[in-house]
Amino acid sequence: MSLVCSLFDPLGLVSLFILPAKRIMQELCRKKVNWDDELPEAELDSWKKWTKDLSRLSDVQVNRCTKPAHLSTIVNIQLHHFSDASQYGYGVATYLRLIDVIGQKSCQLLFAKSRLAPLKAVTIPRLELTAATLSVKIYKYVQSQLEQPVNATFFWIVLQYIRNDAKRFHTFVANRVALI
Repeated sequence: MSLVCSLFDPLGLVSLFILPAKRIMQELCRKKVNWDDELPEAELDSWKKWTKDLSRLSDVQVNRCTKPAHLSTIVNIQLHHFSDASQYGYGVATYLRLIDVIGQKSCQLLFAKSRLAPLKAVTIPRLELTAATLSVKIYKYVQSQLEQPVNATFFWIVLQYIRNDAKRFHTFVANRVALI
């Protein structure tokens, strides 16, 4: 647990790498494995594989400047938010797309966040709705941090909840649709 929590990733750029380790820990909690117990074989194999790949994180390089040198004057700034969910978790990836005066484009991952699905079973449509809600929260945060005005924002989600205005939703769904 201390190894997983020691990974500092404020922008979520390696969250896809960290999520499997968190999933192993969640599975150990689900199986009620005590701190001093030996790990079950399946989790031990997964953990060994994950720790072996841990050294590959040193190869990750992140450019601090969001404007590549090959672009001239930027005329269009877009944010693209992708959100999705599975039975194991959900996540959001926000990309910054820049277009300069001569039409050259650049697109890069700006911010990401992933979370495990709760221990209590939740349907995938509800997890997708939770991911879409997280996408809106990330949009507000990123928008407040950018110094340049954004020309367009796109949300790439797979929900029909948001377009539905005929049905009355339960509180869980209604609160999240209202936020979105």
